[in-house]
Amino acid sequence: MHSNAPADPNAGRSSGRTALALVASEARYRTLFDHAQVGILLADAASVYLDANPYMCRLLGYRREELIGMHAADIVAPSETANIDAALGDIQASAGHRREWRFRRKDGSQVTADVVATRMPDGTLLGLVRERDEAELALRDHQRFTDMMIESMPGAVYFYDSHGRFLRWNRNFETVTGYTAAEIAGMQPQDFFPPEEHPRLAERIGEVFIRGESSLEAMFRAKDGTLTPYYFTGRRVEYGGGPCLVGVGIDISQRRLAEARLAESERQYRELVEHANSVILRWDSEGRITFINAYGLRFFGWSAEEILGRHVLDTIVPPTESGGRDLRRLMLDVQADPASFEQNVNENMRRNGERVWMSWTNRIVRDAQGRVVEILSIGSDITARRQAEAERERRHRAEEADRIKSAFLATMSHELRTPLNSIIGFTGIILQGLAGPLSDEQRRQLDMVRGSARHLLALVNDVLDISKIEAGQFEIARERFDPAASLARVVELVKPQAATKGLELRVDPPPPLGEAFSDERRFRQVLLNLLSNAIKFTDRGWIGISARPAQDGRCVEVRISDSGMGIRSEDLPHLFQPFRQIDAGLSRNHDGTGLGLAICRRLCELMGGTIHVDSTWGHGSTFTVTMPLHAPEAPEAPEAP
Repeated sequence: MHSNAPADPNAGRSSGRTALALVASEARYRTLFDHAQVGILLADAASVYLDANPYMCRLLGYRREELIGMHAADIVAPSETANIDAALGDIQASAGHRREWRFRRKDGSQVTADVVATRMPDGTLLGLVRERDEAELALRDHQRFTDMMIESMPGAVYFYDSHGRFLRWNRNFETVTGYTAAEIAGMQPQDFFPPEEHPRLAERIGEVFIRGESSLEAMFRAKDGTLTPYYFTGRRVEYGGGPCLVGVGIDISQRRLAEARLAESERQYRELVEHANSVILRWDSEGRITFINAYGLRFFGWSAEEILGRHVLDTIVPPTESGGRDLRRLMLDVQADPASFEQNVNENMRRNGERVWMSWTNRIVRDAQGRVVEILSIGSDITARRQAEAERERRHRAEEADRIKSAFLATMSHELRTPLNSIIGFTGIILQGLAGPLSDEQRRQLDMVRGSARHLLALVNDVLDISKIEAGQFEIARERFDPAASLARVVELVKPQAATKGLELRVDPPPPLGEAFSDERRFRQVLLNLLSNAIKFTDRGWIGISARPAQDGRCVEVRISDSGMGIRSEDLPHLFQPFRQIDAGLSRNHDGTGLGLAICRRLCELMGGTIHVDSTWGHGSTFTVTMPLHAPEAPEAPEAP
């Protein structure tokens, strides 16, 4: 028997010799199978053929590939099919089977042959077939084949009767135990096991002779006292005229070693998971929590009995974040497409209602068919970091507000001083009578005064509008009007501006837009501001405007495009902020306070709509305004205390 003791220098060579012996045995089995002068059929328990040797193929006229997968009913004569079940019953009962059968060849002819069939220890059915005049030779071949099969099988193979007397065994049995054939012939099964295994061994042997089969894992003792873990299977068969146990023993020391290593690995993994300073969570594709580690239970304040099987929502995930983000929608998105959410940050909730911020790493657990069955999430508490970042952001915003205020005051000082100087200067000339009667020059000067005054008025109006909006004092009118007609009036207003710069004004005639019930003046103000901006920032090319009903039929969508300078991607986040011009270097070339787009966005929101921009630097911009045909009701003012 091979020793598992690490001090044995012959263990490796012995294992190699055993492997070589096994290969040689398998080769001898195949040679005998292919050259035996007897038909050999191998079948499973349902009598479906697994293999056939060349002799059997020649006897029936089939190729081997044709016989594999066929059933006994496919090759016996029609008169014989009624006998198949009884024969199978004999074989399955380990009684064996021997009988004369009529076979039907592939060409339809029939042949009579003697059949000897038995069930092998592994459950495979073995049939030996010989035409009647060679039946005696077939039996001899059967005996040789059986001997070869026993010797070729891996592990220790043995037969003993109901008195425990060994009848047959293979050479491997002698090799692994270290006993000679003469010694084994005088031994009992319990002699190969330590005393503590004897009660279980007796119980399992009794099961074999009573119920027909049993199995056992036990320590197998060799002649030198070495103990090796083995897995034994035993079946009851008829042999030598009486019941007999045929057994096979397989060395499972490597399996035991692998199991021990796996158990140790699992122990270390459990300790790592349970004591990690991170929340480790498993939840299924329906959102139910299937596992949470000890740290996670302490962190969130739940017990395992309270939280396992419950949904992540309303346990560790609130319906909405403090900032208003819908976490129910987020959880549905993660469940539907977890691969897109390998990393995410969201607000979580402890059992006492305290809100915490967590950074999650998510991994998908799939079944054998590739379906998502669970999501493994590892979370870290980043609440302190988020608070520090929020404080830094507040300071940054305060500093930014101061900078914007300073820039605004400087800009407004310049924008107000220029028209006021024009008004004061040219009005003084007229009041002093220095110009005399109104001449062409005086008329020109008065036109300049008027233009400056209008410019100043527009600036003041912008400031007033944004101030009212910020203070919540801006009201949206609700009146019926035709959006298409309003759009046409705005286009007429900007035609002179576009013509002055030599720009092409492209107007796509809109389809019927329906009737709106909203603030027409503010609707026109938004469109006029966007068109004026497009003309202002386009030196050559074209300006385009189009309108259409939105898909839901409850909104109108207006697009204003240009071929101007466009907007850099890094400037887009600041585009709709008040008192911001996206490029300070352009501010003097394109006058303004930086309020126009901020007012447009606020007006759109007040009317229940949105404004969106797509732009490519150097290739122009497209602003899309979506406005509901029915403005939302104004919220009721709170009652005075």
